[in-house]
Amino acid sequence: MKLVVQRVLDATLKINNNITAQIKNGLVCFIGFTEGDKNKDYTKAIS
Repeated sequence: MKLVVQRVLDATLKINNNITAQIKNGLVCFIGFTEGDKNKDYTKAIS
């Protein structure tokens, strides 16, 4: 599992070229999961 938190001035999420979500100043979190990840990994990431 990988977790990246990035501070942004603005961010836009597009799906199929349609804007799905948009924020101004804030934090964007990118999370990647894989088969080998365990529940303890998830708990540690959100703590």
